[in-house]
Amino acid sequence: MLVVDDTSANRRLYASILETAGFVVHTASDGEEALLAVQTSEPSLVLLDYMMPRLDGLGVLCALRGDPSTRDLPVVMLTASAEPDHIDRALDAGANDYITKPVNGKILVARIRSMISAYSGTPRDGAEHDALLADLDDAARVQEAQLPVVPVKASGWTVTGAVVPSGKIGGDLFDIVVESDGRVISFLLDVSGHGTASALVAAEIRAEFRNLIRGRSLSEAFARLNAHMSRRATGKFCCLAAVETAENKITIVNAGLPPVIIVRRNEVVESVWGSGIALGLFGESSYEETVVRVLPGDRVVLLSDGLTEPFGAADDSRAAIDRLALWPREGDSWEDPRELRSRVSAASSGSSPAMDDDKTVLVLSLDSPWIQKTEFPPTRESVAAAVRFAQTRCPEWVDRERLDHGLTEAVTNAIVHGTLGISSELRAEDTYQDFFKQKPGSLDDLDPIEIAIEQTLDTFAVHVRWANYPCPPSRQRATAPPPSGTPLLEYEAHGMGMRLIHSLFDRVTWDDDGLGLSLYLARLESAA
Repeated sequence: MLVVDDTSANRRLYASILETAGFVVHTASDGEEALLAVQTSEPSLVLLDYMMPRLDGLGVLCALRGDPSTRDLPVVMLTASAEPDHIDRALDAGANDYITKPVNGKILVARIRSMISAYSGTPRDGAEHDALLADLDDAARVQEAQLPVVPVKASGWTVTGAVVPSGKIGGDLFDIVVESDGRVISFLLDVSGHGTASALVAAEIRAEFRNLIRGRSLSEAFARLNAHMSRRATGKFCCLAAVETAENKITIVNAGLPPVIIVRRNEVVESVWGSGIALGLFGESSYEETVVRVLPGDRVVLLSDGLTEPFGAADDSRAAIDRLALWPREGDSWEDPRELRSRVSAASSGSSPAMDDDKTVLVLSLDSPWIQKTEFPPTRESVAAAVRFAQTRCPEWVDRERLDHGLTEAVTNAIVHGTLGISSELRAEDTYQDFFKQKPGSLDDLDPIEIAIEQTLDTFAVHVRWANYPCPPSRQRATAPPPSGTPLLEYEAHGMGMRLIHSLFDRVTWDDDGLGLSLYLARLESAA
């Protein structure tokens, strides 16, 4: 084994790891030393740093691949560089694999042994086989420890998942990435086959994909990962699905996994099938993003085919949800990873042993209402603008005519009576313009009207907020309209505007200070 690194501490570290695992290790501090050491020590594999003085890793690769005696020598780039361009250049130059520092020693040893065996074609003796199994047991524990601690709560979403391998170690993984800018990406990957080789490839793909999604769209990250995997030629391909969550929408890319489904109540409202081929099959592939609007209470479910294929249909995600009992219901303990893992194990217990595979599920749920806010100046034109703002954000089940009439009245009252303080008498005498002329300053000096939209699974609400004057005064506020047929004089607290608002909305509430009201429309069961 030849370790090439210009940092002496790194050479000592990796030499110690490999020697402990039973390898004979030679070291070199730069590219020129490395080429000499290859000729004298004839290593079975080279761990090669990317950036070095005198002759860098790319230069060493080109020299090795240009010499018939070392053309097929396995080379693994081992470097702290996570730049995608570095990865591209290394693979193009002939690297067999790429590992980013720091790497766990157990995984490193297992990967090296597997690669040497694959390239040498020589069978392992019993002692070596036992040593490899022991190392892989440790690697399996490390891989499980690298799964995210779930549930993860971020930006109004709760995300949890569970992996049940078919053996001690498997090729399925999931991960959740929460970036500093608030971007949240959850993904599930399933490497072809199951067992040792699949697990090792899965661990590296997970690390590489986490790096690739930084600052890139999902489709671009998928395309780059596919290109890298195709050049590595490990004999493995990967099915991968990723979901980027936002407050009221999700972006999905699905490369080869069963349909990603969005569940609302007891229905599948959307299924996202293949956005492109599985990764690693062909070097040039593109991947399409699917954007789906979601509501609070919605669930997004990602599955590996180990939960669908053994039961007859690799694309029947709905049946898998039935078996996993993932339909939303009150008091469900789906967030508990132990409970979810138990469901996965139970759901696969009836499958044929010949069809047994790694099984993984990843579940995302939108928890809280999404709220959008904006402000308008206290002018007549703002009334129509506020109505348009609400109507373009309401769900299909909302009666837009009710929303139009009721919100027009509410915003008009907020501007005229609340912000400007114009009494009903002045407005009725058509002295609105005269009153305006008497006001000192301009509209620029007045506080704006705030409009906020809140939506849950069963309600749509508009909050209207203003400054200056409570409207109406506390003695005139009410939470329900007067009963039908009641003489108006008995309910003089209700002006005609308030009667109209109460009649058009299912519920009306007031802020304690009288400077805001909330208008609610409820979704009827028949509209669900």
